[in-house]
Amino acid sequence: MRWRRAIIVVVGLGALALGLTLLFPESLAGDDRALGVTAAVLTIAYLLGVGRFSFGQFWRGAGLWLLIALVIAIGYAFREDARLVGERLLAELLPYRATAKGGAVVIRRSQDRSFIVEAEVEGKAIRFLVDTGASSVALSQSDARRLGLDPDRLTYSVPVQTAAGPSAAAPIRLRRIRVGSIVVEDVRAHVAQRLEGSSLLGMTFLSRLGSYEVVGDTLTLRP
Repeated sequence: MRWRRAIIVVVGLGALALGLTLLFPESLAGDDRALGVTAAVLTIAYLLGVGRFSFGQFWRGAGLWLLIALVIAIGYAFREDARLVGERLLAELLPYRATAKGGAVVIRRSQDRSFIVEAEVEGKAIRFLVDTGASSVALSQSDARRLGLDPDRLTYSVPVQTAAGPSAAAPIRLRRIRVGSIVVEDVRAHVAQRLEGSSLLGMTFLSRLGSYEVVGDTLTLRP
């Protein structure tokens, strides 16, 4: 008898949807109304799917679907607030994760008082130390390998000064660097022969922005 019940459910839902469309063609025009229609359809599906039910089952089922519809409606109404809270929570737990603020991108200071941000480079996630003192974006050897480069085959022709002393770097071009919603294309960079710690997000990226500023424990980048 289950197949008969399945047919009844399908026919009932189809008739309900068709009737709502014919009688109230605007019923699905708005998101709020669509939520109401969805709740009604789910309620009918529940009732039609029960072979034999009492009035007690009816009210329990109706109450359950009304509660579900209410939770969905509340979640939809406050979706933007929930998104902002989620981003703020992630920023606290993962300081290197950039968060959106209007059209800008905000980076929170890490525990060692530096600004670390995870950027997307050539489709790969690379963690950078934001360094306004670095003239160029500088990749460590390990990050270069993650991007598919072979550090041993590069030409280290650019002299650089590092914390460990004089060194050399290999010039390269990166197709795009994305930090949050900010995208900068065709970025001059180099692979450092000796670079301790994270790769550096230097001025060949920062100078392409509209502005950047540090206020308290936040660094704000603007396209």
